Amino acid sequence: MWELFCFVVNTYYEDPQKYIENKREILQRLHDHFGINRFF
Repeated sequence: MWELFCFVVNTYYEDPQKYIENKREILQRLHDHFGINRFF
């Protein structure tokens, strides 16, 4: 659970453009794992 969150944060800081492109997928992954999508 925490590892996934760290992955999201690292992706955002390392490559914001990539994060923007993959935001929908990342949010869906967060939603699948946590059952919520209120982080972003």
